[in-house]
Amino acid sequence: MSHEKHASDTRTAAATVDAPGSVRRMAVMVKSWSKRDLYVVFAGIFAVALFRTLAGSMEVTAEPFVLSSFGQHDMTAVLPVFSSILGTLTYPIVSKLLDVFGRPEVTVVCILSYVAARLLRGIAGSVWVFASSVFFDTFAGSGMYLVTQILIADSSSLVNRGLLSNIVNLPFLFTVFIGPPIASAFLTLSWRYIYIFSAIIVPISAAPLLWKMFATDARLRKSGEIDETMTWRHAYDGLTLAKTLVRQLDLPGVVLLAIGLILFFLPFLIGNKIGGFSNGGVIAMLVIGLAFLACFMIWEIRHAPTRGYTPIMPIEFLTTRTAIGSMITIFFVFIDYYLYHTFLLSYLRVTRQMPYATAGIIDQLYSLCSSLAAVFTGVLIKYTRRHRIFTYIGIALHITGVGMMIAYRGPDSTDFQYVLSQSIAGVGGGFLVCSVMVGLHASVPREYIASTTTFWLLMSGIGGSVGGAIASGIWNNMLPGQLRALVPNITEDELALILGSIEHILELPVPVKASVIEAYVQVQRYLSIGAIVALVPAVLGVFAISSHSLEETNSEVTESKE
Repeated sequence: MSHEKHASDTRTAAATVDAPGSVRRMAVMVKSWSKRDLYVVFAGIFAVALFRTLAGSMEVTAEPFVLSSFGQHDMTAVLPVFSSILGTLTYPIVSKLLDVFGRPEVTVVCILSYVAARLLRGIAGSVWVFASSVFFDTFAGSGMYLVTQILIADSSSLVNRGLLSNIVNLPFLFTVFIGPPIASAFLTLSWRYIYIFSAIIVPISAAPLLWKMFATDARLRKSGEIDETMTWRHAYDGLTLAKTLVRQLDLPGVVLLAIGLILFFLPFLIGNKIGGFSNGGVIAMLVIGLAFLACFMIWEIRHAPTRGYTPIMPIEFLTTRTAIGSMITIFFVFIDYYLYHTFLLSYLRVTRQMPYATAGIIDQLYSLCSSLAAVFTGVLIKYTRRHRIFTYIGIALHITGVGMMIAYRGPDSTDFQYVLSQSIAGVGGGFLVCSVMVGLHASVPREYIASTTTFWLLMSGIGGSVGGAIASGIWNNMLPGQLRALVPNITEDELALILGSIEHILELPVPVKASVIEAYVQVQRYLSIGAIVALVPAVLGVFAISSHSLEETNSEVTESKE
C-alpha cells in the first residue's frame, strides 16, 4: 500500500470516528445491506423520484388554470420566486438536520410537509391560502432532493456516483409526456383532485424506502450494532442542540438574507397591485431590502467567522477563477431561464390555443432535454477526463436555443419550431450545468466541496428569484400597456379580467382575442430578449473557468490546459 493511500485511509477512518452519530448510524446500516437490499434502496429512490416528478408535472401544467380560477393569473411568477428564495435558505438547514437527526427521521418529516402542502392547495379557497403552501412545499422539495442525493452518496462508490446521482432525473423520460395529459383529464373534473392525488401517491411511493431504512435500524439496534451514541439524544440535550443548530445553521445570516431577499423582490412581484414605484412604500421596501442584504454581507464577512458561526457564504473558497466563474455562470443562467420560461405555458395556451396537455409537454421539454444531456455529459466527462470543452459546447447550444426563441415565439411559428428551440436550449443547459459543477468541484480542496455545493445552490436559487422577479415586473408592467394600445375601447374592468384569467381570454370574440394574442407575443419577445442579454455575463463566467485535471485528488488541485 502506498503512503498516499495509507494517509487517505487514515483520514477517512478519522473522519468516520469524528462524524455525527446519525452519519455513523447510516454508515453501519449501509454496511449491513446486501446487494439485494441496495437494489431495494435504489428502487425506492427511483419510485419517489418518479411519482414526485409525475406530481410536479401535473401541478405545473395546472397552475395557470388554478391561478386563473382565482382571477390572479398575473401572480404566476410569485410562487416560483418565493419557492426559489426559500429553497436557497432551506438546503443548508435540511443538510444540517440530516446530520443531527438522521436520514430516516428527516425523510418522514419531508413527506409529512409534502402532504401538508398538497392538502393546503387542495382545500384552498383563496389564492393566499394556496400560496401559503409554498413554505411546506419548499422544505419538502429541498429535503427530499437532499435525502435522495445523500443516500446515493452513502450507498455508492465514487466512480459510479455521478451516474447514479442522476437517477432522480430519469423519470422526466416518462412524466413529461404523461403528466400534462393526466392533469388535463383532472381539470375536466376539478383541479383540486390533482393535489389530492399527489398527497396520496407520493407517500405510498416512499413506503418501501422508509420501510427498508427503519427495518434495518430496528434490526441493528436489536443486535447492538447501533447504540445510543449514534443518536442526537446522546450528543445533545435540548439547550445544547438549540445552540449548535443556531451556530451551524448561521441563523442570524439566514434571517438577514431571508428578510432582505423578500423585501427586495416584493416590489417587482406585487408592486403593480399597490401603485407601482410611484408608491413610497414600494420604494421603501426596496431600500430596506438592500439594507438587510448589505447587513448580511457584513455579518458573513466580518462577524460570523469570529463568533463561532458557520457562514452561509464562506468567502475563503471564492479565490479561484473557476469558483468565481462558476458562480457567475450559474447565477445568470438561472436568471435567463426564469425570464423566458415563467409565463411560457400561459403564453402557449393563449397564443396557440393549445390544450393544457400539449402546452404542458412543450413547457417541460427543457427539463427533459436538460436532464438527459446532463447524464450524457457525465458519461463523456468520465471517459474523456475533460470538463471545460463541454462547458463551451453547453453555453453555445444554450445561446442558440434561447436566440431561436426570439424568432420562434410568434403565433405563426410551427409547433416544431417551439419544440426545437426548447430542446436545443435544454441540451445546452444540461451540458453547461453538469460540466461547470464538475469543474467547480475539481477546483477546490475536498473539505470545501460541501460549502461550494451549498453556495452553488444558493446562487442558482437567487438567480432564479431575480429572473422570476424581472419576468413578473416586465409582464405586469408592460402587458397592461400593450393591451390598452391594441384592444380598442378596453375598460379597466375588462382589462382586469384579461390579466386575471387566461380562460377568459379564450372566450373573447375573435378580433379582441387577436389583439390580446399580439400583446402576449410582444411581451414574450421582450422576455426572450432579456434572457439573451442575461447570458452575456454568463459567457464571461464560462471563459473565467479554468481547466482542471480530473486525475488529481481534490486535496491537491492543479490546473492544466485542454
